[in-house]
Parts: sequence; structure tokens; C-alpha cells
Amino acid sequence: MFFNAHVYYTTRVDRNPNELKVVGSILPDMAATGLVTWDNLHKKKDLLELFSYTHKTSLELTPLLDGLSYHNSLDYTSHTEYKNSKPGYSYASITPQLLELMKKTINVPDARVRTSCHNLIEAGVDYHLLNDNNDMATLIRTSIEQVDKHKLAGLLSGYYQKTEEKALWALNDFFTFATNYNLKDIDGWVKLLTDMNKYYLKIETNELYAKKTLETAFEITKDTWKEYLEFSISHPLKEITDCN
Repeated sequence: MFFNAHVYYTTRVDRNPNELKVVGSILPDMAATGLVTWDNLHKKKDLLELFSYTHKTSLELTPLLDGLSYHNSLDYTSHTEYKNSKPGYSYASITPQLLELMKKTINVPDARVRTSCHNLIEAGVDYHLLNDNNDMATLIRTSIEQVDKHKLAGLLSGYYQKTEEKALWALNDFFTFATNYNLKDIDGWVKLLTDMNKYYLKIETNELYAKKTLETAFEITKDTWKEYLEFSISHPLKEITDCN
């Protein structure tokens, strides 16, 4: 899921969603910056080892770990299994029409087309959520402002053996993607996805087709996004697991 859905999930399952929990709930997707790999903050082994490292070195940052757990739980129903059926909601919702439009939007291999389509289903959930409840965007901004980025960069640099300067740069880049776009509006999504494709995939985006693809994803999700989130909230994972 995208930023707002993860934060919404956190506010629903946690009675005290402070800034570290909110930031932790979106942090795994900073893999888009290249500081870490997608496995690093999405796979069980790495997450549990990071949890242990944090308890030993940075006790004041341990609420962050709750957020990471919440991210893992929502990703599981999005990617892996939803309502006792595989794959998860975002992959199961992909239609042939969405795949064809995505092929015209970005010039990438078929496997990446499918991955990008699941991203747009997740964008649809975020879009509908924000137009139903705009509080999440404000909460993300204030949480990012309040969190001690230097301490967070120190934790990541120590665990992943990166320089603190590089970790801080990656955090700031990632937080820009989480805060600098109006995601209640489809044009904001076109801009976000165009910028992310250029930044992460190093490819150009056909913005005309991007808008058509997003419109299709928003239509696919308009009647199911709320049920998906409510199911995920009422069926949290009992422990960290690998998400496909």
C-alpha cells in the first residue's frame, strides 16, 4: 500500500500512534531510494534482526518497530493473501485492461508491468481513502516534522553499514515523496508516479496513458477499497512474515 493507507491502518490498530509509529509504518518503502533493498525491510529475517539491533542500541526508537510491523501486516493482505485467497488484494484486482494500459504507460518487461499495476491498485485505495478522510496526509507531514531524523539515520546507518550522511539523504528524499504531492487529485498521482518512475526505475512515463491507467485503477477499487482496509484492520498478522 501507499503512504496514507499504511498510516490509516496504524491509527486504527494502535491506541497511541505517535510520530515514530507513523514513520515506521511507511519506512519500508524507502527501498525506492536505493539505501536498502526491498527485502531488507519487507522480509521476516531482516526485520527481526533490525528489531533486535534497535533494542540493543536505540531503545528510544523502539516505537518505530511497531510501525514496521503494521506495514508488514497490511502488505501481507495487499500482496500475499486476502480473505484466505492468494494472491493479495492488489494483485488479485489487476485486470487485462489495466495491464494493457500500463504497457503503454511505461516501457518495461512484463514482470515489472504487473508490479507497477499492483502499485496502481494500491494508489486507488489511497486516493479513495484520502477523498473520504484527509486527516492522514496531515498526520504524515506532522509526524515527519516531529521525528528525530538524525537518530533515525544513525540507526539505519549502523544496522545497514551505510554512512549516516547517505542514510539521512535517503530519508529526506523518501519523505519528499510522502509529502509533496496532492494525492486527493489524479494529477497529483500522475506527477508522483512519473517522478518515482524516473527516480527509481530510471524510465520515462507517458503521462497521458498514466492518467488513463490511474482512472482505470480508481474505477476498479472504488467499490472494494473500504472493505479491503476494514478486513485488513480486523485480521492483523500475529507475527512478522515474508510478503511477496
